[in-house]
Amino acid sequence: MLASRMADAANQLMPRLADMFSEVTYNMMTPTQAFNSVFGGPITINKTDQGCTIAQDCLAWVNIGVNTVNTTIQLNPHLLIHEVFHIFDLNILGGSPNTAVSRAQSNDNLPDRPNLAGPSRETWGLGGPNFSDWQKSRSGLASEELADMGIGWFYQFWGGGVAGSQRDSFMNSYMPLWVSAATINNEN
Repeated sequence: MLASRMADAANQLMPRLADMFSEVTYNMMTPTQAFNSVFGGPITINKTDQGCTIAQDCLAWVNIGVNTVNTTIQLNPHLLIHEVFHIFDLNILGGSPNTAVSRAQSNDNLPDRPNLAGPSRETWGLGGPNFSDWQKSRSGLASEELADMGIGWFYQFWGGGVAGSQRDSFMNSYMPLWVSAATINNEN
């Protein structure tokens, strides 16, 4: 399903870019092509009971030679999406997505979750409260909010009100750009 969402995002923007440059052609991507193009190949998931300090270190990503996923991550699909978005942001796009989140927050165009000492029922426009399926971090770092927004984008589920609409609009605007950039980067 993540592959389908990425293909939809790439196929939204890439034909328009190809139209702008007469020497460029674009064939619509299948979900498998989009996913493999973004991540440089499949993500392999094998169970391990080894503990991990940082969940991202436990996520299998074929390009960094790791092929195991901590059991906790494997059993929680929302957490898996959260961690895949960390890889997408930090490893594939060099942190530019979380920079865009930071900028939008500093311009008051996107809610800004503070660092939290404990659980909170506040959603900040995400699909549910802290440590529910919809928020996997208490951190106010833009990279953590982006990973939580990745869950909302994937499931197309947001909190109500203006904050939810802002997050939905942000992700629907940026994901076609980011997926297209990732596919172009991995082709070169």
